[in-house]
Amino acid sequence: MSEQQPHTEQRRLQRHRLNVPVVVSDCNRNLRLGRLVDIHREGLMLMGEQPLQVDHLYQLDLHLPEPLEGLDTLHLGVDCLWTRCDEGSTSHWSGFHIIDLSELAESQLEALIDMMARP
Repeated sequence: MSEQQPHTEQRRLQRHRLNVPVVVSDCNRNLRLGRLVDIHREGLMLMGEQPLQVDHLYQLDLHLPEPLEGLDTLHLGVDCLWTRCDEGSTSHWSGFHIIDLSELAESQLEALIDMMARP
């Protein structure tokens, strides 16, 4: 597996670390990918045991600990920008750019950041 890491800091928005666990799965493969580490309106980072592919599009389900906007799952389309696996570890870190979300998902995302995130 070829690993890529970001070369320079490119974030324009502050990332928010969550104070509650949010499980992330690939809805096309019905596969648990890991847990959400941090998030902002344009991107997210997750950590899990599944290696992911850079420059690959994923449809993710974020399984929320409590319903937001009446639903307990947030659906996102993302592009994997980078991955990293620390030597001697089974943990895979991946960074994503959010490329597709419905109006409902956008509202849920804002509520997730407002209600359960810490700057």
